[in-house]
Amino acid sequence: MRALKIIAVTLLIVIIAIGVMYQYYLGSDLVAEPRLEGALTEHTLSHGGKERSYRLYTPKEVAADPPVVFVLHGSDGDGNRIRALTAYEFDKVADTHGALIVYPDGYERHWNDCRAAGPYAANEENIDDVGFLLAIAEKHGSPHGTPKLFATGLSNGGHMAYRLALEVPEAMTGIAAIAANLPAESNMDCTEQPGSTAVLVMNGTADPVNPYAGGTVSLFGTGNRGMVLSTEATTEFWAKKAGQDTTIAVHYDDTVEDGTRAAEIAWKDPGKPPVANLTLIGGGHTIPHPDQRMPRLLGPTAHDINGPEEIWKFFEEAMAARGN
Repeated sequence: MRALKIIAVTLLIVIIAIGVMYQYYLGSDLVAEPRLEGALTEHTLSHGGKERSYRLYTPKEVAADPPVVFVLHGSDGDGNRIRALTAYEFDKVADTHGALIVYPDGYERHWNDCRAAGPYAANEENIDDVGFLLAIAEKHGSPHGTPKLFATGLSNGGHMAYRLALEVPEAMTGIAAIAANLPAESNMDCTEQPGSTAVLVMNGTADPVNPYAGGTVSLFGTGNRGMVLSTEATTEFWAKKAGQDTTIAVHYDDTVEDGTRAAEIAWKDPGKPPVANLTLIGGGHTIPHPDQRMPRLLGPTAHDINGPEEIWKFFEEAMAARGN
């Protein structure tokens, strides 16, 4: 009997320890959904013989020629998840600036980005995600002409934003990729088209998934996604494509003692699409935000800046550079 009690107590301790470790490494501290003025609606769209889904946040007052912003989730995610991970900040942008915010769902929870190495259905079936996203923009874009179209995304979503900038640069006013570097030549599965768009790269130096200095992308030793360039080489590629020459350094105050800080190198020659490398020194595979934390397994979340706010400021610069 005593042996059974010892076994039972030991099992209980193990279960509690597992629960504590799970919460510590995989748990998130996310902000609650705020009171918003607009409405979130669910939609479907038939494209490429498949029924696709997305969510649309429409502010109470839509601008006459509204910007349209795609917010793209990472691997195994969906539109609801990335809306929460961005702390509903883009919905706040919509309420303030009259933009339309789109939270699309990837095919079987993934996007067909530019990496040839991708062991998921969107890549293996060569899903036309570019066409899907442009079809959404056409359906909900400005009645006055081509919308001010933007895309931002985390990880797989950031790689999908790169695909838009590479293959349909004329359609995009700007993109922002978080925790994503361009594929190396050996892993590149997209065809670059003429033209350029504004590009912001927001990567952490302590990212355990997307190596800041370049190398193999893997999910903690599994699910190899192939080789990527370094963050420096990625942003230099976009700067060259935009015809940018002059670099400037942007200072961010280190206001929170969390072991991270932000630093930016930018290319903002007048009359050309801006390009920026916003580095999260000590940051992980995460979205920076003052009030929330992503799972510790993905590395530290930087709290000195509000990532979505910085992205929107960059998009405003992109619109100004294009004369919108």
